[in-house]
Amino acid sequence: MTSAISNSVEARRHGNRLIANLRDEDWSLLAPHLEYSDFQREEVLFRQGEDVRRCCFPCDGMVASLRVSDSGGNVCEVCSIGREGAAGGIISHGHAPAFTSAVTAAPGPALTITASKLDAIKRKSPTIERLFARYADCLLAQIMQASACNALHDVEQRIARWLLGFDDRLGGSRILVTQEALAAALGVGRPYASRQLKSLETKGLIRLRRGAIEIQDRSAVERHSCACYKTVRDHFATVISGLYPPPPSEALRP
Repeated sequence: MTSAISNSVEARRHGNRLIANLRDEDWSLLAPHLEYSDFQREEVLFRQGEDVRRCCFPCDGMVASLRVSDSGGNVCEVCSIGREGAAGGIISHGHAPAFTSAVTAAPGPALTITASKLDAIKRKSPTIERLFARYADCLLAQIMQASACNALHDVEQRIARWLLGFDDRLGGSRILVTQEALAAALGVGRPYASRQLKSLETKGLIRLRRGAIEIQDRSAVERHSCACYKTVRDHFATVISGLYPPPPSEALRP
């Protein structure tokens, strides 16, 4: 990509909340090397065990699913990433092999950059390197909280947590996901997940459609969820908001 920032890249500057935190001087280092792409559903960003050569910043509507498969071919989602974050080559230097696969769970736009170029930029800008280190902390917190949630809370609460997180990433109340995909994300059987979804529908929280789940009452879904959703959301806001040091107070100025 040339040094000129394309209109499509500039237009998406605030479509991804992670890089939207960058001030102009840091954004100007990153932006000329970003490329705009539209991803289709189930498009593979990288595969488990392969070198990660590109980093992807989902923008409004696009969601990436990080998935792990076992030797028997069973697949489980470990987390999903939308406009709040990035997938691939976040803190590694060089083309490290991917521990998970990354697949587009919801289609949409994204900004991408090669892993090698991102590493070069991080060496130039301590702020950009710090941004990704802080995001790595947030991503780890999300995965650890989900692990604790899966062990401690019932499936209805976990479904509510997952729906709220996906809704945040989509920016809309209609979630295009099959019940099979949701069951796989939660690590439960489809019949069991379907019964719990039906229960939530009966309570007026959601409406089930073919290949989609519509949130009818987000406030009620939040009340029905466990505290894990809010814990991760608040941690992310606190960690990322501290990227730049606060300005000195008037009392400390000469």
